[in-house]
Amino acid sequence: MLKAHIDQYVLKSRARTVLFFILVAAVFFIDKLTLGPLAAVQLHDMLETDFPRYKPMGELLFKHGLYFWYPNWPGGAPAFAWHHSPFYILNIAAQLMPLWAVYGALVILMMSAAGYGMYRFLSGYLNADEWVSVTGGVCFALNMQLTSLFALYTFSYAFPLYFAWSFAGKSGQRLNNRIINNRILKLLGLNLIVALSYPVLTLPYFFFLETLIIVLLPPEGQNARLRMLIKTFLVWFGYILICLPVLYGLYKYIPYSHRTYVYDAASFTLFLKNLHNGLIGSSLTTMTLIPLAGAVAIVDKSARVRRVLIVIAVVVFLSAVFSPAMNVIFKGTLLEKMDLGHITTVFPIVMTMAAFMAIDAVIKDRRLVRRFLTGAAVGTAYAVFTVFIAKTLETQGTQTLILNIGSGLFISLMIAENKGEMAALKILNNPAAAFIISLTAIAAVFYFSPKTLTTADLISIAPVLVAAVFVFFGLSKSSVLRVNAILILAAAIFFSVRFTRFFGEESVPYISIFPDISVIEKLRADDNHSGPFRVASLDFVYIPMVQNRGFETPDGRGPLFNKYYREFIAILRAPQLDNFIVRHNFDTNRYNLFISDGFAGFYLYPYAFLNNRYFVITTDKSGSGPNDNFKTIYTGTTTDDYTGIWKNILSLYARPISVVKCNAAFDRWYLVKKTSVLKSDEDVYSAILKSEGEGLLDTAYYSNSSGADMTIGPKEPIVPNGVLSTGDKIIAKHYSPDEIRLDAEVNSPAVLVVSNNYDPNWRAYVDGQTTTVLRTNLAFQSIVIKSPGHHSVVFKYEDTVQKYMLLFIPLGMLAFNYFIIIRQSPIDGVQGTSSLPGV
Repeated sequence: MLKAHIDQYVLKSRARTVLFFILVAAVFFIDKLTLGPLAAVQLHDMLETDFPRYKPMGELLFKHGLYFWYPNWPGGAPAFAWHHSPFYILNIAAQLMPLWAVYGALVILMMSAAGYGMYRFLSGYLNADEWVSVTGGVCFALNMQLTSLFALYTFSYAFPLYFAWSFAGKSGQRLNNRIINNRILKLLGLNLIVALSYPVLTLPYFFFLETLIIVLLPPEGQNARLRMLIKTFLVWFGYILICLPVLYGLYKYIPYSHRTYVYDAASFTLFLKNLHNGLIGSSLTTMTLIPLAGAVAIVDKSARVRRVLIVIAVVVFLSAVFSPAMNVIFKGTLLEKMDLGHITTVFPIVMTMAAFMAIDAVIKDRRLVRRFLTGAAVGTAYAVFTVFIAKTLETQGTQTLILNIGSGLFISLMIAENKGEMAALKILNNPAAAFIISLTAIAAVFYFSPKTLTTADLISIAPVLVAAVFVFFGLSKSSVLRVNAILILAAAIFFSVRFTRFFGEESVPYISIFPDISVIEKLRADDNHSGPFRVASLDFVYIPMVQNRGFETPDGRGPLFNKYYREFIAILRAPQLDNFIVRHNFDTNRYNLFISDGFAGFYLYPYAFLNNRYFVITTDKSGSGPNDNFKTIYTGTTTDDYTGIWKNILSLYARPISVVKCNAAFDRWYLVKKTSVLKSDEDVYSAILKSEGEGLLDTAYYSNSSGADMTIGPKEPIVPNGVLSTGDKIIAKHYSPDEIRLDAEVNSPAVLVVSNNYDPNWRAYVDGQTTTVLRTNLAFQSIVIKSPGHHSVVFKYEDTVQKYMLLFIPLGMLAFNYFIIIRQSPIDGVQGTSSLPGV
């Protein structure tokens, strides 16, 4: 029956198949379509680290044109030293639509692409039956959500679609004979995949995976394998060229990265444990352990199953080698910094591919059914063992086990078909049975959720229940569709409330992360009148909100912090870092740089040195610090600006918030009274720490180990000694990401400090003459103004090589799209096929 319905309703036309996978994603994310900003979002590594940058980066691009320094991140960082450039497609999209809509469109697009791509890959390249391929596509689309992978790992979702569009069709024939339309769709689709992708975490292993598939599972046709390998090299070489500006930016930033690594002694026992956990843990989280156990049982009977299992073995082996526990092997090398442990993101691809190739083999050769089901039974038993006894999964083991057993039961029913109809499902024609199964599905979701349902969960479930009930009562009137209606009801409830949400991946609504607070918007006017300043968020929940508003911030969450800036923050946080736990978290956390953990004894004053004009906090601390130079300008909740029914709804997500103005904030640029040149960074750190920050008012500290020569000649130091000019005027004339222009009036030689992060690509000019930019106070910049009088000072971020890297983008696009653009020619030995099948 399942096969008949898929053939009748899904495979009737290519357009209908595409629509089917879009509807699967739309049902799964129905709350995104109906609730808008009230829908829950995936907080970790999405709304905390990536999304807050998109809007401000795009705003800077539209305002200033292409830029190479991103000032909004703590202290500033090279704009290309992220996983994307300033003209990244989501930076542009965030200017045209609200972020919640960008997020919703992205997750639906990615899930649709994942499902449809796996269907095309299985049917078009691996020659699996169409209905089996459709089922595999749905499974892949779902398990990409259940593995908690982030939507921005684009190639993890879209690799099967990319492969299917790039290469062979069934038996070496074209997948679509409408050449012109097909070529345009491929060009648009493949280039959208590239535009959305983050290069560094996708580049090495997707090229390797593609090569491995072509070598072990070659297409039909003479010389096809060689030509596909040539195309693979050209395509991925083109991708490297497209991403070269970002790759260069990241590589060049490595010496300034704050990230630290923890090394353990490698051991063979640990390696074996990594192998086991990589294979079993990933197959459990992708709901493929049971069919993979069945695949192992028939490995000697099917060459294609044997080869896809080899693909899995190679990937699992590499994941064990590149696991964090084995970092000591690559200590200090580039391989360590490439995070190749992220090869685990290809697990859903290879495991879904292997599972459904095995199912296809059994359906085509029914003599294998008994062996496959026996292997599946063993896999089920081992799943129970590894979850409850071996504890392979640290969390959510019971929930994952239920999903695996459910998928195993469904697959067993698939291969047990008799004359096109699942005999075991005939009982579903009984309304009483339908009612019982529906209640069981609902109870399973609520009973096995690992945390108490929150308001966000209940609101997100509501549209799912409405849609499911509508489908049930609307379609079950037809006896032909009754089975489908019940399955849709169960699947909609079971999957659309999503175990990912109950796992904590989608537990907060968008509106609670980015609320509309008018007082925050009003700070922008102050920024325009009083010069650039930073806004600090002293509580974790407000960091994305402040960054999303386009303010420069001293704190943040993400993998990219300047290591010198981090050391400066350690000085300001010194009272808190006396606590061992806080110090350990500060030193080892790769992604967080919070200027407050909320510990007692915290006070605001030290952060005046970071040019912080305002603080967004949970509780009012305006009385802390010397002279009470802090004034609370707002106290309330994050939903006070809403009215009517919206206020009643949003009040469920209200958080207390206060905004404090600092009247003692340091200016972004200032003059010091004297200088101090010390032997090392450690000496500078100690000197500033001893002065409790007060010394920064008068002194610029330098380290002779900073990489810059502190003398012009044997007797003439770059940094002047003695009393320097202070109290003179500095007027800001222009401030943009890549250029700062100041007018300075000094009465004697002076040292001008700018509290932006030091980077060797910053250049300074005094009255048009080049002067040296020195690293000051560990993290920041300074220059020497050698003579009294009026001076024009210009700071410019200049990276000529980075600009030249942009020239490789069009060359990369040409190489990447070459085999789609050019006219096709037949493969030797396969009449009527293209030089590379399906292209």
